[in-house]
Amino acid sequence: MGDQVAREGADLARAEAVVARWRRLAEDGDGLVRMAEGVSDAQIDTWPAHVPEHVRVLARAAAWYFVADFEGFGFLEPDNFDGALEHLLGPRQTWWALHADGAAHTWFADIDAAGGWGRVLNIDEDHDVEFLAPDVIAWLAYLADCAEAARVVARGGGAYRLPVRLLPSEDRGAGATGTAAPPDAADVFADLMYHGGEFFEPWHGPDAVSLTAAQAARTGDPDLVRAAAGLAPDERVVDMRTMPLFSHLPYASRHGERIERLLGGAVLMIRHGSGG
Repeated sequence: MGDQVAREGADLARAEAVVARWRRLAEDGDGLVRMAEGVSDAQIDTWPAHVPEHVRVLARAAAWYFVADFEGFGFLEPDNFDGALEHLLGPRQTWWALHADGAAHTWFADIDAAGGWGRVLNIDEDHDVEFLAPDVIAWLAYLADCAEAARVVARGGGAYRLPVRLLPSEDRGAGATGTAAPPDAADVFADLMYHGGEFFEPWHGPDAVSLTAAQAARTGDPDLVRAAAGLAPDERVVDMRTMPLFSHLPYASRHGERIERLLGGAVLMIRHGSGG
């Protein structure tokens, strides 16, 4: 009990710190970063999922966190939300959509059976699943890092928090035009959102490997054995517990399959559409 209280206190402090950071970024005056009006507790109480206090802190501060002209990052249902994902990912009390880019990607937080909000994952139209952050607070902190880096690079600087390298000036998107004009911060942010190539050296995490449920059951690993227990022998278990950020599982699901999750999204179970 004491450990849980300590974790909740730490999460609240982290949430308050990331909100304060977004507010500082929004106060710059260049219009790159904006925060929408927050969500009331009364509205949050109508949501189908349990919402822990640290997530409420984030949502009360802003329903949407905006960078440039991107669709909002936040807690109300995105305008271009793909309702078909409910068949793929399960009922809405087990996950929460945080962002949809209007093209192929949806970012979401896993929600476990106890109501804990876990990893932030991205799923695209090909059902590739990517690990973006250990929780929503870390995800918003990463987006703040991206916004801060975009602003720094657009202003001609090179010191930012992200561990990614700028391309040589002659190889950057702005440099390719042959002009000396500085890049637009919105373009730099977009490059960071999609892992570089225009202004930054591209980066990608490793691919995850899936086991059949029969193989997972024989590992002796309690988490994998638990994941395999309710699956048919040829359904799949994917262990992403120790994989780094931006690791992903290509084509996690084919037509008609479902993606279930354990340990806050760290272990994936790929079921046949019939439920196995």
